[in-house]
Amino acid sequence: TYSVNARQEDVLPIKKDVPDLDLRLSGWLTTLPRPLFGVSPTSPFKDERVRQAYFYTWDRDLFIDAFYNAAETKKSGVEVEHMWEVGLQANTWRGWILDGKSKDFGPNAKYLKKDLAEAKKLMAAAGFTGPLEIDNNTPTGLATQATFDRGVEIIVGFAEESGLFKTNRKLSAFATSFIPNFNNAKGNFNGLA
Repeated sequence: TYSVNARQEDVLPIKKDVPDLDLRLSGWLTTLPRPLFGVSPTSPFKDERVRQAYFYTWDRDLFIDAFYNAAETKKSGVEVEHMWEVGLQANTWRGWILDGKSKDFGPNAKYLKKDLAEAKKLMAAAGFTGPLEIDNNTPTGLATQATFDRGVEIIVGFAEESGLFKTNRKLSAFATSFIPNFNNAKGNFNGLA
């Protein structure tokens, strides 16, 4: 038995070489970086339309595939379940989670789908006609830094690829700077974290 929450590059060759290997689904894993939007008086994210536009740049299925190698894993014969996590982390309250792409989620599911046309309309309505330059304050010193950074790069890539945002990445020591200045700041900063 081999848990699929192991690194995919370790699991796939083993399954290919030993087809009788029993691979089982683990519980939900959660890794989607959660942006913290600065809503101070000078932050562009104080405008809800800019926050919504940022989310409209995300392709959640592509994130799952890029981060977890889901399509390749499935092709190798390993079943892959995934969901669009929102609100509560999927790995903490199994049974309470609504998948953002399920019909049960309701009308707000539209905000979870990639929609660059809608994102452009929202940015124009908020007064931004070119790429909005923003600071992305990223924590450093995490035990899982490489994994965290990979997720951030994918999300930032979606935003930049849209042509609506240009990101200046600023690093912030997790314990001494990120926690007090961003995590616990109640949105009193510019840009996002």
